[in-house]
Amino acid sequence: MRSLTCFGEHHSSSNQVILAAWHGIGQGLQFGGDVLEADKSHIKSIELDEFSEIAECARTARTQIAEKGFHAAAGRAAHGCGDVLRVRSGKVREDAT
Repeated sequence: MRSLTCFGEHHSSSNQVILAAWHGIGQGLQFGGDVLEADKSHIKSIELDEFSEIAECARTARTQIAEKGFHAAAGRAAHGCGDVLRVRSGKVREDAT
C-alpha cells in the first residue's frame, strides 16, 4: 500500500496546522474513494497557502484524481465503440460483426 502523506514542512503557525488538517482530510477521503469530497479538501488546502509544500502535494493529489477519472472515462468510451460500429441509422454494419 503506498503512502498518501506529504508532510515535510515545519508547522508552527495555526494556519499551517489547519492546512495540514485539510490536506489530511483530503487524503483520507481520496483513499476511501470519495474523490469529489477529497478534491474539495485539496482545493481548500491550496487556497489556504498556495505556495506551501502541502499545497503542492494537494495539487499532485488533484492530478491523480483527474488522471484516474480520465482513464476510467476512456475505458468506458472504448468499451462503447463497438456499439457505434454496429448501429448506424438503425442498420447493422457488416464490418462490426
